[in-house]
Amino acid sequence: MTAKVSVVIPAYNCASYIANAIDSVLSQRGCSIEVLVIDDGSRDGTRDVVSSYGTKVHYLHQENQGAAAARNKGLQLATGNYIAFLDSDDTWYPDKLAVQINILDYHPEYIATFSNFHIVDQKGEITHSNGIQQDYAIFKVENESLRGLFDKEIDGIYYGNLFPSLFLGNFINTSSILVRREVLLRAGYFDTTLVTQEDYDYWLRLAQAGQMAYIDQTLLTRSRIPGQLTGKGQNLQISLDVVTVIERYAKQAAQFLGSAITRKRLEDKYCSLAINYLTINDKSAARKSLWKALKLKGARSKSTRLLIWSFLPQRVADSIRYALSRSCRK
Repeated sequence: MTAKVSVVIPAYNCASYIANAIDSVLSQRGCSIEVLVIDDGSRDGTRDVVSSYGTKVHYLHQENQGAAAARNKGLQLATGNYIAFLDSDDTWYPDKLAVQINILDYHPEYIATFSNFHIVDQKGEITHSNGIQQDYAIFKVENESLRGLFDKEIDGIYYGNLFPSLFLGNFINTSSILVRREVLLRAGYFDTTLVTQEDYDYWLRLAQAGQMAYIDQTLLTRSRIPGQLTGKGQNLQISLDVVTVIERYAKQAAQFLGSAITRKRLEDKYCSLAINYLTINDKSAARKSLWKALKLKGARSKSTRLLIWSFLPQRVADSIRYALSRSCRK
């Protein structure tokens, strides 16, 4: 029997590019497709573009509530054996779903698969061919490798219990994942209280339900469009939400990683949050975050130095920052 895949596409003011996403779904080979576009309060021509596809696409409009709420509505409506998510500015290559379905059919022990991706600019030109290593800090800050994140690897398919590795940093692209519907129903819905990181939170929850597999192939493109929520201007909100998520799962993580590694992850994120607060000169909020870091057993000198920094007059702090930046360029 041909597998049926429900594809959930959250949409918000994306009339100029959502057709590319929908076309890439309708071009998938080897499976039956149910396309669900959840319009999260668009005020441009998104409705007209989606409506032009007729019965090929199911369209639902809702008041603006955010991407998490839009995905949740899609989950409620989905009827496929498998469920996939696609952001409205991303596109899939024609065999994306077929490759993933084949792996899930052959390995019933896997609950989901995800893959690598190309990063493209507004013109659709590839800027980075190895998107997963470019996009996710765990490969840079923690200097992790694919083999280090997964339990096992066979012929370019990495798999295992991903919860411990995911706690150390997200590396799952939302538009790349394909999940068994029954698993998603057990996992529940995306957390609508998070402005960002609702996907990271969901993957951590999902990873506790069973083994997940990573396919080391580029099966899609991820677009970078100015004004996206995950741009540089949203660093503070991202940092706040990351702290919320890792605090939520710290107890479970300690059972796999041990207390020391779990505390280090927490301290690093408390310090990152403090730095973002200091950047906007909110010293009170920065100190609250740093006090949390210092209360952790084995807290490092970085937290203490940042706390001292927070008490310096702004002019002195700026002078030190300028001097340090000059010395780094020499």
